[in-house]
Amino acid sequence: MIEALASVLGLEWGVDVEVAELERLSGGASRETWGFVAAAGGTRHELVVQRERPGGIQTGGGMAAEATLLTLARDRGVPTPEVVMSGDDTDGLGAAFVVTRRLAGETIPRKLLRDPTFDTTRPGLARQAGRALGRVHSIDVAAVGEYLEDLEQLGRFTELLDEIGEPHPAFELGLRWLAQRPIGRTRTTVVHGDFRTGNLLVDPMLGLVGVLDWDLAHLGDPVEDLGWFC
Repeated sequence: MIEALASVLGLEWGVDVEVAELERLSGGASRETWGFVAAAGGTRHELVVQRERPGGIQTGGGMAAEATLLTLARDRGVPTPEVVMSGDDTDGLGAAFVVTRRLAGETIPRKLLRDPTFDTTRPGLARQAGRALGRVHSIDVAAVGEYLEDLEQLGRFTELLDEIGEPHPAFELGLRWLAQRPIGRTRTTVVHGDFRTGNLLVDPMLGLVGVLDWDLAHLGDPVEDLGWFC
């Protein structure tokens, strides 16, 4: 992994790269996440690489979609890690991947909600999250339409429950209740799909510094993100 990262970054930057301090990071059920340091031209870069699990099921639009989304979201003012490079399974890491700058902060909900370290920034966190989410929903749909599927969530979850083939009365009752009371979509936007504590990186002084894990992003109704967050 170290040699492969040094090779792909060296080709991207056009210089010799040394990779060190490689560590597996927690989280990410559908992907592998690693932190590392890359030294190139006398500069030290703290980076993160996310890689599709070899043989795993691709979620969302895959790593190409995530790289595009991160860049577009950053351009819209969403706090996201800066994309350094991305590649597919033929580019040296054995699977599709994205390399980003590493941001400092905390994601563990228990700490964000209770740790005195975050007492100062906690009162403004909901407002920061709302502002970021509004910017997510302002991303140009046409720019990501080739990557993201337009999902009708009620039908999707009904199908998933049917595929499980087991009785889940509470879910079945809830889905039936919703189907009998259709609301209708007001507009179609980019939907993050997993906007919640745990995927929000928070600095004790600055507050929200990163919206992470875009692998469930899709096109849909923006109220999905609000409902999931609540």
